[in-house]
Amino acid sequence: MQSYFPSILLACLALQACGPIHPRWKNQATHDIAVTYWRGTAHFGVWIKRGREAVPPAPFDFQSVERIEIRDQGRIIRFEKPVIARLHEQCGHGYGCWISYDDSHELHVSTSSPASSKG
Repeated sequence: MQSYFPSILLACLALQACGPIHPRWKNQATHDIAVTYWRGTAHFGVWIKRGREAVPPAPFDFQSVERIEIRDQGRIIRFEKPVIARLHEQCGHGYGCWISYDDSHELHVSTSSPASSKG
């Protein structure tokens, strides 16, 4: 009997490499935050320690994100369509883009890496 495991494994790895691309988030606040992407009722988030970077593990493309929520010291800050449209315009599909969040509760977009952290 022939094993299909190697073929299936390679196909899964190839699909993962071509999966949704999202911008990296840099937490420049003085405390930890959580970033959540919403599309309809589906939502996926990631906890980001201060000074670190992370990417929410959403299975849909960044261009289809409808709302972004940031949990900041127990408070939820929501970014809706006008801000999301600006992020889509500035980041495209998210490849090579960084979004920074700071203590002023603002999002800053750059297309070159902000001061990097090991993480």
